[in-house]
Amino acid sequence: SHYDLLEFRCALESVIAYYAALRGSDVEKEKIQQVYNEVAKLDGSERLDELSRAVVDFYLAVADASHNVLLVHLLRGIQDLLLHNIKENLLVFSGHNDVRSQLSEHRTAIMQAIVEGEPEKARVASGQHLAFIEQSLLRLDQENNRIHGSVRRLLSSK
Repeated sequence: SHYDLLEFRCALESVIAYYAALRGSDVEKEKIQQVYNEVAKLDGSERLDELSRAVVDFYLAVADASHNVLLVHLLRGIQDLLLHNIKENLLVFSGHNDVRSQLSEHRTAIMQAIVEGEPEKARVASGQHLAFIEQSLLRLDQENNRIHGSVRRLLSSK
């Protein structure tokens, strides 16, 4: 399910962020900053295909900086699924500028912690980011269910 993938991403991306902050070279951290800048340029736009791709590229740059072949292989192995998941999330959050700006702030915190060589901060920031996505999706699902229930009750009372 969608939530299973988010749990898996939380575990994987948190560890990757931790090791990227711990082991990433200056050149790799510069690359992470550059890819992050691409994400930041597209953030807030409705160019969701480009934004999704940029976000995946950001995570792949972070994975490369982790210097763990298996973690890189795992992330690269699910990159199509990751791309689809990110785009789907962005579609759900379209029109929810509060959520979108929070996602942007989270990515900034992840990038900064990695670039500054703060592994624990990077791990926590990554985990918080994915937990926030899950909570936001659950909240929007509940709101949708409430609305649909109200409409059904309204229509059945006629």
